[in-house]
Amino acid sequence: MNPTLQIIQSRRSTRQYDPTPLTQAEKDAILCAAMRAPTAGAMMLYSIIEIEDQAMKDRLVDTCDHQPFIATAPYLLLFLADYQRWMDLFSAAKCEARAAELGIQPRRPGEGDLMLAMMDA
Repeated sequence: MNPTLQIIQSRRSTRQYDPTPLTQAEKDAILCAAMRAPTAGAMMLYSIIEIEDQAMKDRLVDTCDHQPFIATAPYLLLFLADYQRWMDLFSAAKCEARAAELGIQPRRPGEGDLMLAMMDA
């Protein structure tokens, strides 16, 4: 069997965590893998927030549908659809000015782009 498919098929979600803190190298490897995941249009319209503060994890237990296992994770990544990234890129690339030079209407980010951002997250 293809090694990638084998890994996917053997994946399990136990939601019980070893309390041992991760090393910085382990955290870096996890974030690197997350940033290499495919996204719609390669736009990466999400942000990742690292959470290690216990008070914040405790708060997320309640705000994330009362899931107590969240509080026990030694390292937590929160993925958020970040539509502002598109708006910032649109502005930084001076899309409106370039469209005016070409005599065309710029394609503004729309609801579909927000949906893509949410799916990516």
